Amino acid sequence: MMNEQEKQALVTSLRLLTATPKSRKMLEKKLAEKGYAAEVIEKTLGSLETQGLLNDRAFAQTLFHSLMGRRLS
Repeated sequence: MMNEQEKQALVTSLRLLTATPKSRKMLEKKLAEKGYAAEVIEKTLGSLETQGLLNDRAFAQTLFHSLMGRRLS
Protein backbone atom coordinates (compact mmCIF):
# COMPACT_ATOMS: atom_id res chain seq x y z
CA MET A 1 0.00 0.00 0.00
CA MET A 2 1.32 3.43 -0.96
CA ASN A 3 1.42 6.31 1.48
CA GLU A 4 0.42 9.82 0.40
CA GLN A 5 3.96 10.97 -0.43
CA GLU A 6 4.54 7.87 -2.60
CA LYS A 7 1.29 8.53 -4.47
CA GLN A 8 2.28 12.15 -5.04
CA ALA A 9 5.76 11.11 -6.24
CA LEU A 10 4.17 8.69 -8.70
CA VAL A 11 1.76 11.32 -10.03
CA THR A 12 4.61 13.84 -10.36
CA SER A 13 6.77 11.27 -12.15
CA LEU A 14 4.04 10.39 -14.61
CA ARG A 15 3.43 14.06 -15.31
CA LEU A 16 7.15 14.66 -15.93
CA LEU A 17 7.44 11.59 -18.16
CA THR A 18 4.40 12.65 -20.18
CA ALA A 19 5.92 16.05 -20.90
CA THR A 20 9.20 14.64 -22.25
CA PRO A 21 11.00 11.30 -22.01
CA LYS A 22 13.52 11.20 -19.19
CA SER A 23 16.28 8.93 -17.95
CA ARG A 24 16.15 7.43 -14.48
CA LYS A 25 18.82 9.87 -13.31
CA MET A 26 16.95 12.89 -14.72
CA LEU A 27 13.71 11.85 -13.04
CA GLU A 28 15.52 11.10 -9.77
CA LYS A 29 17.00 14.62 -9.82
CA LYS A 30 13.63 16.26 -10.55
CA LEU A 31 11.93 14.39 -7.70
CA ALA A 32 14.75 15.28 -5.29
CA GLU A 33 14.45 18.95 -6.30
CA LYS A 34 10.75 18.75 -5.45
CA GLY A 35 11.65 17.56 -1.95
CA TYR A 36 10.76 13.87 -2.05
CA ALA A 37 12.67 11.61 0.34
CA ALA A 38 15.34 9.34 -1.16
CA GLU A 39 13.47 6.16 -0.17
CA VAL A 40 10.25 7.44 -1.78
CA ILE A 41 12.15 8.31 -4.97
CA GLU A 42 13.78 4.89 -5.12
CA LYS A 43 10.50 3.07 -4.56
CA THR A 44 8.73 5.20 -7.18
CA LEU A 45 11.44 4.75 -9.81
CA GLY A 46 11.57 1.02 -9.16
CA SER A 47 7.82 0.78 -9.60
CA LEU A 48 7.93 2.74 -12.87
CA GLU A 49 10.72 0.49 -14.17
CA THR A 50 8.83 -2.67 -13.21
CA GLN A 51 5.79 -1.38 -15.10
CA GLY A 52 7.92 -0.53 -18.15
CA LEU A 53 7.20 3.20 -17.86
CA LEU A 54 10.80 4.15 -17.12
CA ASN A 55 13.46 2.57 -19.31
CA ASP A 56 16.91 4.09 -19.77
CA ARG A 57 17.63 1.93 -22.83
CA ALA A 58 14.46 3.11 -24.58
CA PHE A 59 15.24 6.71 -23.57
CA ALA A 60 18.75 6.45 -25.05
CA GLN A 61 17.42 4.95 -28.30
CA THR A 62 14.80 7.69 -28.62
CA LEU A 63 17.40 10.38 -27.94
CA PHE A 64 19.80 8.86 -30.47
CA HIS A 65 17.16 8.67 -33.20
CA SER A 66 16.02 12.21 -32.45
CA LEU A 67 19.55 13.57 -32.68
CA MET A 68 20.28 11.60 -35.86
CA GLY A 69 17.06 12.87 -37.44
CA ARG A 70 18.07 16.46 -36.75
CA ARG A 71 21.51 15.83 -38.12
CA LEU A 72 20.16 14.37 -41.36
CA SER A 73 17.71 17.21 -42.03
